[in-house]
Amino acid sequence: MHDAVEGVEALDASNGLYFPQFLVGLSAPVVICVVIGILDWVAGLVLLLTAPIAPLLLGLTQSRFRSVSSRYHAAANALSARFLDAVQGLATLKALNAGRAQGTEMAQAGEYFRKETMKLLAVNQLAIFLLDWGFAVGATGAAFVVAALRWQAGAISVGEAIAIVLLSLEIIRQLNLLGAFFFAGAGGRAMSRRICQYLEEPVPVQDAGQRIHRLPSRLGISFEDVSFGYREGSDVLHDVSFSIDPGETVGLLGASGAGKSSIIHLLLRFADPRSGRVTLGGYPLPDLPLEWVRSQMAWVAQDTWLFHGTVAENLRIARPDASLREIVAASRAACIHDFISSLPDGYSTHVGERGVRLSGGQAQRLAIARALLKDAPIVLLDEPTSHIDCACEANLRHALERLMEGRTVLHITHRRHSLSSACRLLYLEGGRIVLNEESRDREAMAA
Repeated sequence: MHDAVEGVEALDASNGLYFPQFLVGLSAPVVICVVIGILDWVAGLVLLLTAPIAPLLLGLTQSRFRSVSSRYHAAANALSARFLDAVQGLATLKALNAGRAQGTEMAQAGEYFRKETMKLLAVNQLAIFLLDWGFAVGATGAAFVVAALRWQAGAISVGEAIAIVLLSLEIIRQLNLLGAFFFAGAGGRAMSRRICQYLEEPVPVQDAGQRIHRLPSRLGISFEDVSFGYREGSDVLHDVSFSIDPGETVGLLGASGAGKSSIIHLLLRFADPRSGRVTLGGYPLPDLPLEWVRSQMAWVAQDTWLFHGTVAENLRIARPDASLREIVAASRAACIHDFISSLPDGYSTHVGERGVRLSGGQAQRLAIARALLKDAPIVLLDEPTSHIDCACEANLRHALERLMEGRTVLHITHRRHSLSSACRLLYLEGGRIVLNEESRDREAMAA
């Protein structure tokens, strides 16, 4: 986040201050040297040969500045992240009496950042010193000596000699301005490299467009020998195979960290499997348009993300053209309409950044309302009732049943009683699918 905000500001300063001055600093000395050359070609040639010394002096500080700048931005990122964690976790810090310790760590991080800032400024001041004293004094002295010698030789008049010295001062002024904006330019180049690194990061999945002539209408799901890991050599799923027929509801049980959410991530194509394939309607997901695939799925995550905006705006993310009547209907089904109506501005009430004005259960019910509003043929439920109280869970279960009716559903939960409507129960253990005993008993009884 720090690189995104500070990086754009650094690029703005570099392109708005340093780059224009860089062009002026290169062109103006050449023009002035031409004018001096008209007065006296020897003096013009001498000053033209001394002008490149300024960029060379700045180049001597580049490697040092690059090293210091890298540490400066790393310290700034660490301090920003620590500060954000402290603000968002303030209640936890208070409850654990850890505020003083956290404050001490932040102070240490702040002191380290201060030291790196001072080092960065020192390099900038070194560059200015080299220009002001190293180049300015030398170039002025050279111009004075050359003008005096040429006047003494009778090649120029006293007035022309004075003009040469004064014009040489203008060359120095332009190059000194280049040094004054050196910090902005070097900082902008450093942040440009960092931003380019982010932009060049490989995309987790590629949208290959539509490789088939006709999109499928019956949307069954199939995992075929799927292995997947977020890091090379560390798989969280191992040879996972299962299928969900169109209109079937399948429950997925497993301990925390078993890889249940990774299955949903693969379905939504947040990532692609390392081996094996995931199909939708009989076609591998990479052969289907990415936007179309996600439009066919309504996802209710365990941790709901709400954006800084109104209740209605957060619901319309699922369907931007939804009418207020449709929004209200979805909210009623999700057992959240009465709460929304009690808010000062109803559906126009701002929920705050990340929904800070709502409890966990209220945010979860908004997510369910959003899924109901989307009305997609596939429903992915990841602990949808984890933040719902018992009084509302029964009503919400009926709403979820209406949502799941006639749709392909993958329901992840720790509450077995929430899977009463599931056709099959699967258990994920150690990254592998195991048929649950309860499911086998149910199938045996059905047979």
